[in-house]
Amino acid sequence: MQTEHSPDPAQLYVRANAKLNLFLNVHPAMPAMEGGMHPIEGLFASISLADEIVLRTRPAPGVVLRSEFEFDCEPEENLCLQAARLFLQAMADQGHQDASGLSGLDIDLVKQIPMLAGLGGGSADAAAVLLGLNELADHALSHEDLVRLATRVGSDVPFCLKGGLAQVSGTGEQVQPLPFPDKPLHLLVVKPPCDVSSRWAYRAFDESPQPRILSSLEPIRQAVAAGDPRAVAGLIHNSFQSVVETCYPAIRVAREKLLWTGALGAGMSGSGAAVYGIFSDAGHCQDGWDRLAGQYPAWPCTLRSRGVEVDSEAVD
Repeated sequence: MQTEHSPDPAQLYVRANAKLNLFLNVHPAMPAMEGGMHPIEGLFASISLADEIVLRTRPAPGVVLRSEFEFDCEPEENLCLQAARLFLQAMADQGHQDASGLSGLDIDLVKQIPMLAGLGGGSADAAAVLLGLNELADHALSHEDLVRLATRVGSDVPFCLKGGLAQVSGTGEQVQPLPFPDKPLHLLVVKPPCDVSSRWAYRAFDESPQPRILSSLEPIRQAVAAGDPRAVAGLIHNSFQSVVETCYPAIRVAREKLLWTGALGAGMSGSGAAVYGIFSDAGHCQDGWDRLAGQYPAWPCTLRSRGVEVDSEAVD
């Protein structure tokens, strides 16, 4: 029973869209950077494959995460929980918590984005929690505050916070939004039967004797802006791809099967293991899904203009 001192809990439905790397240059690690991190240069895009999150406030302090998905990490390592706790701490530090009535939180998470796939699922969820909580708190924190929190959670979270289409550099914290294309880009995302951790991929990249191949981002940026799927398909690039496929041949097989189904081009997203094909239109993309759906988890996708989509009306 609610009392006058216990207001009805507020709730919010949030879609956390996956991110896809249409282009990714990975540079050698910089010892001067924290943890010897690798500078990157990439073209990142939000896609329609998404996790679903319901945020509910409660008067009792603390954060509770509920999901049928079994996470393979300790609770303190979960990016959703990290994001929520950092947000609540920032609210308290700025003196907003009492005014907002936001002291505790329940997070219900329905996972659709595969983990260990290079699709930024955990980062997308963390960004959704940050933006959703700020919505519930009547935008108590500034956008700059949210970006600082996102950077603390993970390297892909700053992009997922903004989403759409962006040129990303530094270690992921430098996000330059790009105009969203007028014409749709039709992709089929496939998850091969293997998991790849980004930590392993960076180590394998550092230890690989393969030559470092860097490409120019500008041509694919222009091709996406022009809505030319054939040109985009011919300009896909990922510095991780050859290194990761050497150790995980199932990724190469899945990528080649996408080409067999009619994709104009196919590549790996992030550090893998997910791969994607670019198709000329929705019909050819659906044909590719029909051919591969029995072999792999597969999702026909389009680009989305936001990384996080909030809909308070969707909560029952």
